[in-house]
Amino acid sequence: MRRWSPRLAALPIAAALLLAACGGGDDESSDGSSIEPAATSASTEPVATPAPTEPAPTSSPTTEAPATSAAPTTAPAPPPATASCPQGTWIGSSAELQKFYDAIGAASGGTITVRGQVLLELTPDGTVRWTPQDWGITATFAGVASDASLTGTISGTYTVDGDMLTTTNVDNQLEVQVTVNGVAIDAQGALAEAFAEFPINDSTYACTADGLVLGLRNVSDGFTDVLFVPA
Repeated sequence: MRRWSPRLAALPIAAALLLAACGGGDDESSDGSSIEPAATSASTEPVATPAPTEPAPTSSPTTEAPATSAAPTTAPAPPPATASCPQGTWIGSSAELQKFYDAIGAASGGTITVRGQVLLELTPDGTVRWTPQDWGITATFAGVASDASLTGTISGTYTVDGDMLTTTNVDNQLEVQVTVNGVAIDAQGALAEAFAEFPINDSTYACTADGLVLGLRNVSDGFTDVLFVPA
């Protein structure tokens, strides 16, 4: 199965941080000499002796328990949408998959718009099926507009290793009907293959409370996150 090849180089981003420091002074006078304390003279007047006073009553000291603060709590992570994730039957909407095709269009110098949805099945025995439902792709490159409607199914096997989901032995049985600038053509060969490309090759995946998030590899050799919700 053909994979998307990298076409873009990542742009480096540089950042600068300016730190400022400040210092302090000393205790000497402005002429550098130390300031001596003023001398005090002893008094020659007799000192009167105060009359004795009764000691004030004393009360027993009280001790208060130190205040304690509640230990911080961490909210538990929400459970995945299905306990068997990534296994399950999932739906990818056109709104979610559009993010993936936007990345392809931007890297290729054109625009791609998708419609409909796809059904993704990941079974316990390692089988994967990708079934378009009212699925279509409209693409414009170099002033040429084309539209494709797809029916059928892509099937194969998948494996999971860490956070990677990889498909193999893919059997592409999609049928493609294509028009170019409004004229229907016989879609065969490379043209049919381009529209019927299977986006799941080696994808990252994460199970969330909302569903299965697949990081689909795009033409820049990066990943675009797409949410698939339980069917």
